[in-house]
Amino acid sequence: MGQPLPQNEVKSLTFNLAYNDATFERDLAQIYTPGSPAYHQFLTPDQVIQRYALSDSQLKIVQDWLTQHGYTIVSTDSLRSGIKVQATVSNIEHSLNIQLSSFSILGHQFFMQQGVPTLTGQVASLVQSVVGLDNFAFPTFKPPFSFTGSTSADGANCSKYGVNQTLTRDKLAAAYQINQLYKQGFQGQGMTIGVAEFDEPYDPKDIANYAACAGINAPNIQNIDVDGHVASGPGQGEAALDLELIAGLAPRAHILDYQASLSKTSFAQALVDVFNRVATDHKVQVLSVSYGAGEDTFSASEQDAVNRSLRNLAAEGISVFVSSGDCGAFSYRVSHVAMVSFPMLLPWVARICR
Repeated sequence: MGQPLPQNEVKSLTFNLAYNDATFERDLAQIYTPGSPAYHQFLTPDQVIQRYALSDSQLKIVQDWLTQHGYTIVSTDSLRSGIKVQATVSNIEHSLNIQLSSFSILGHQFFMQQGVPTLTGQVASLVQSVVGLDNFAFPTFKPPFSFTGSTSADGANCSKYGVNQTLTRDKLAAAYQINQLYKQGFQGQGMTIGVAEFDEPYDPKDIANYAACAGINAPNIQNIDVDGHVASGPGQGEAALDLELIAGLAPRAHILDYQASLSKTSFAQALVDVFNRVATDHKVQVLSVSYGAGEDTFSASEQDAVNRSLRNLAAEGISVFVSSGDCGAFSYRVSHVAMVSFPMLLPWVARICR
């Protein structure tokens, strides 16, 4: 039995708005069907809004309902796919007819909803789901091995780079025959690559040192705050790994690092918020996501919300690559229970082994 959350505690939620799903799915199928007149005729954000999103009047109905029920609207993304809000536990429980309670499992503290969120009246048909009502799912940052000794962030110390058969940029490029593209002058120029990072710091000095050891220029990386702010700092997990390898393999590409803090935002909500922001910005051609958690740790509404956000990216022609996990069939939390990783399993992503 969980403990009720303090009634005055403030939580961050995302109300995911309804789209014309039937038409969207039909059109998207044509965009990805070879031979179709619409094949690879990807959509702009404005086209997505015009064809599938809520109208101005419908959007106002949802916004008014939120305000009337004590929610503070933080932002409405320009794709009209979600509204980020804040509210006290008391307002959330009364407006959605649920209870929020805290629990502890295997040393992990989390909260979850008890009951099914319900909306009444006209707003019920305009909101697809509410994300942020639990934080049970969370990513594990540290890989199941150590990078210690590969490089040093103090200057350009490359004495241990590539020793003991460790993986170098040139070896990786050769393994995937990317080095053949280099011979033709292709090094990522003209591309913008997105990276999703969740509450994990990286040190720009580490990235610069890696670039020096790999024999490339320091990469052009722009951090973009989505949920809160992730300060720079030492890290040996996915953040530094992603940025180093992407910069190494595509040294002339521009990198946008979309960052979300999980201090006040659930992992599921952060996934939705990052994907919605990437789709709204419409700046990248590729998005790398090296994070995930066991499928069973996400609720059905969370899974649906993440999938719908990925669907927007697919409509815009943005390729999303998601890690399949570091431990095969097993999650980090329960090492002996087979569990598929999420969001890797969703239909709008490409799987990458990590």
